[in-house]
Parts: sequence; C-alpha cells; structure tokens
Amino acid sequence: MLAAVPVRRILITNCWLGTRAGTEQYVRDVSVALLARGYEPAVFSPLLGEVADEIRAAGVVVTDDLTTLTDEPDVLHCQHRYEAVAALSRFPDRPGLFVTHGAEAWQEETPVHPRLRRYVAVDQPCLDRVLASGVPAERTTIIANGVDTARFRVRDPLPPRPQRALVLSNYASEDNYLPAVRAACARMGVELDIAGAAAGSPVSRPEELLPRYDLVFGKARAAIEAMAVGCAVVVADTDGLAGMATYADLPAWRPRNFGRTLMTDPLDVDALCAAIDRYDPDDAARCRDHVRAHWSLDAMVDALVGEYDEVLAGWDPADADPRGELRALTASLASLGPLHTELEEARPYVAQHARLLASWRYEQEQARVLREHFHRQQAAEAARQ
Repeated sequence: MLAAVPVRRILITNCWLGTRAGTEQYVRDVSVALLARGYEPAVFSPLLGEVADEIRAAGVVVTDDLTTLTDEPDVLHCQHRYEAVAALSRFPDRPGLFVTHGAEAWQEETPVHPRLRRYVAVDQPCLDRVLASGVPAERTTIIANGVDTARFRVRDPLPPRPQRALVLSNYASEDNYLPAVRAACARMGVELDIAGAAAGSPVSRPEELLPRYDLVFGKARAAIEAMAVGCAVVVADTDGLAGMATYADLPAWRPRNFGRTLMTDPLDVDALCAAIDRYDPDDAARCRDHVRAHWSLDAMVDALVGEYDEVLAGWDPADADPRGELRALTASLASLGPLHTELEEARPYVAQHARLLASWRYEQEQARVLREHFHRQQAAEAARQ
C-alpha cells in the first residue's frame, strides 16, 4: 500500500478568466479558499482578464503559460477539456480530477484520460454528461456549488410584501425575457432593477447589491447566493421559468443547481405574477438558514479537498500508461481542426455583433444622460415654483 502523502500544491485550470461568469468565480473562490487553508494553489488559463487580476491580487499564482510553473503540483484540478489536456501534458507524472460545470457547452466535454482519477460534477445534468462519456460511475461524484457566507451576509428581515426586485443575470436583456418580468412586477406593484452584462450593467460585487432587494430573479449561482442573503428567489432566465424557490423545493432543485432543466414553464406575465404571488418571508428565511448551514463554500472546499486526497493517495507513478495517454488525446486533437474552422467561419458574425452591441450601449448611455438631464430640469423647475 502506498504511504499517504499530503496534498499541498494544486493547479486549477479554466478556459477563461475574464468576465465574472460561473466557472471564473468558482476558480476565484476555490483558489482563494485553498490559499487561506495553507495550500499552494496555482491557476492556469490561456485567456486572462479581470477575474485573473482578482485572484492574483489575493496572492494566488495565475499564469497563461504553463511553462512558467516550475513547482510541480501534487494534484491537477482540471476544468475545461483543452486546458485539462494541456495541464496533463505539461505535468506527465501528476494525477488529477476533472470538474464539469456544464451539461452542453463544448468546453465542458469530458476528457477520458488515465491520469484523471476522479470526475466531479456540479449537478445531476453534468454528471449525466460525464457518465455518457464512458467514465465508470464509481469514479464520479457530485459536489454542488457553495456560497461564500462570509461575503454574502444576511439582510434585514423581508417585508410582508415585496417592494424591490432585481433581475440578476448576465443573459437578461430587452430581447428576451426582461419585458415580461418588468410587466409582471408592474402588475404586482414591485419596483424592478436589472443587473448583468447583457443589460449593460455588469456587477462586480453582488454581495453588496443583493441585500437591497426583497425578490430576485435568477438561476444557478445567482439564485443560491440570493437565497443565502435572505431574498425570496424566482428561478428564471432565458431558458424559462421554474417558479418561486421554496423550502420544500430545495431537495429536488439542489441536485439540478437551480438551472436550465428546472426552467420548463414559459416566461409569460401571468406565470411570473403567480410566482411572485408565492412570496413568503418566513419560507425565504427557512431557505436562507438551510443554504447557510449546508451549502457553504467551506463545505464545498472540504469535499474538494477530500477528492484531492483520494486522487493523490491512490496514485503510483509506476502505473503511468504513456501509450494509453496518447490514445486518450485522439478525440481532443481530432476535434481541433473542425473547431478552428467553425470559429473562423463565425468570425465575421462575431465582429458584426460586437459593433452592434457597442452601438446599442452607446445609445443606452446617451439615453441615461438625457434622462438625468431631464430629471435635473424637473427638480430645478419644482424648486423655482
């Protein structure tokens, strides 16, 4: 039997560390939490940005070039297919695990590799994808997303009726479901604000924003963080509507990460009003207490550390299978050509979309300036009278 060796260095991979989306914030939270526990995390991503800057500012090593990492990690925490393959190739003697965050995105396709000893999914749809790739069930587990309860503090008790609501989503815009949410809130007498990239109002510190609202429309991570603060949460996004998250729903909705597979109802005004009508401050408080007690970032990192320990304890370099590893790269390498072709064909459309988005944001900013000027004029006129 191999002697137990403590895990100290962990390399985490991710395809992108720019905007504050799901996996980017996950990498930030996990790496910073590991550092606080005395581990030596490092992060690799070929595309760096503001989230990379946040991680680096916290004291974690971040790089877009694996050759700069001279200290060999004990365990590879791999996320995203091609970045996982790159890390496994850079450190040919080190074992790892693969964490799947998406049930459909091409970046999340499961790499079946001899040195990936464990496979972690953040919810049941992701686990289904891993199992469909041929990974044995005994090498898999679900570790659901956790909330940093030190950052997301409890708000004051909710009022009897919701007064202020927030749509918290990077995908919400006037072109999809925002008009329906706005109409539903107007009918129910609730003031509505929007926060998210597509709406032109990205949020860097949601923990400071959420306590201002009684009701939040969101999914996945946003929904869980809002519940941890004590907001009532309607699970909704571009995919559809699940409804008001209640304490009774938590056991069934948690394994699906309050995500796409739950949002099967249409986002029409009547359905949204019915969801808002289920607002219950006492039930939201029960959800809050449960999330904070059982779904914390600390609990998630505890589970990940347990996986790291299992991976390293079961690894013997003598078990390395170079020929098997080369065979495992076949699917990833074979897909690169077609993927590159698709990206090249999409390039003109991406450029056109970027120009349209820039123009739209300019018009939005001009409209904001005009509204503020109009309100100042109104205030000045009222003062004169």
